[in-house]
Amino acid sequence: MADRLYIDTLTPAELAAVERRMRPGNASSAGFLGRGESLRNCIERDAATLARHGVTHYEAARWLEDMLNRIPKGVDASLRFSGYEAKGVVRRGIQGCPFGSYACGMTNVTYQFTKRSTQEGFSISGLLPHLIGTHQFFEGNTPYRLDPERLLEMRAHIPHL
Repeated sequence: MADRLYIDTLTPAELAAVERRMRPGNASSAGFLGRGESLRNCIERDAATLARHGVTHYEAARWLEDMLNRIPKGVDASLRFSGYEAKGVVRRGIQGCPFGSYACGMTNVTYQFTKRSTQEGFSISGLLPHLIGTHQFFEGNTPYRLDPERLLEMRAHIPHL
């Protein structure tokens, strides 16, 4: 686990305010945390996963950012890699970081991934490298969560990242 997690720098009142913003319907319609989910538990669980693999949040965020930067953004553009097909979809609105102001981090891109062998799909926000690298947060039980195990599995098949 990281020596000091970002959430350890927050007062109990600040942590409660961040958790409220992360609930569905507040900072985003889907939310960043599931209803009743603990931000602290979520971050500590994912930090333990990375620690088991000897990977830092910074490294995970860099790998993800490097990968996302290679994915074309547009309706008819996609990138195939390591058994996946990925595309970036530019949205009209801006999604800001739920931990702070828009100056903290923001995006208007959602990345859609499809595992070609199973057609299983998942989407993540372009804000995720910032959330992982700065706040050690992979999102909670939401449609845009990227489980750190999935990121590490994808990274293992892309050695140049």
